[in-house]
Amino acid sequence: MGFNLFKGFNNHKSGEYFRCISHSREEFTFDWMVAPGGYVPFEHVHLCQEEVFYIKEGKIKFIIDGREVTGKKGDTVIVPKGKTHIAYNASENTLHCVVSYRPALDSYRIFQCMAGLTTDDHTDTRGQVSIPKMCFFITRMKSKALTRPSSIPPYLFTFALRLSFFAGKLFGWDRLYRKYTE
Repeated sequence: MGFNLFKGFNNHKSGEYFRCISHSREEFTFDWMVAPGGYVPFEHVHLCQEEVFYIKEGKIKFIIDGREVTGKKGDTVIVPKGKTHIAYNASENTLHCVVSYRPALDSYRIFQCMAGLTTDDHTDTRGQVSIPKMCFFITRMKSKALTRPSSIPPYLFTFALRLSFFAGKLFGWDRLYRKYTE
């Protein structure tokens, strides 16, 4: 059946909670809650999508292309496609945002894989999902919703996608992909 994102999932290491609200061709939208002290585990860039944060409760701090941006309840922050960014809960209360990716592309399936890896604890100590396994899934599904960790240069990311695909075939990561998406 695959991972049902409408039921939500937690990343206990980073303090994040995700629950899909809706998805269509145009937009993938989810509730994102971040505990006090919580954060996105790594700086990244969405190569083909903009990311829109509607701040419902709390305060958020972003670093977008090296520039600090803060938002509070009622604010909307748009991260244009191609811009590196990371976000943190900047308050002592739970941060609640509604987040949208535009266009949606295959974000639902990407999040199924992220949810599965997180739930099965294929993460590091900060809560970042296994990059080799995500690279395998991205390549396996011919993903259009590419998200690249900004610590990996573009040429190296392309190489990592190919190498991870071969490693995934060798180590049987196809079974995880099917478990999370089918």
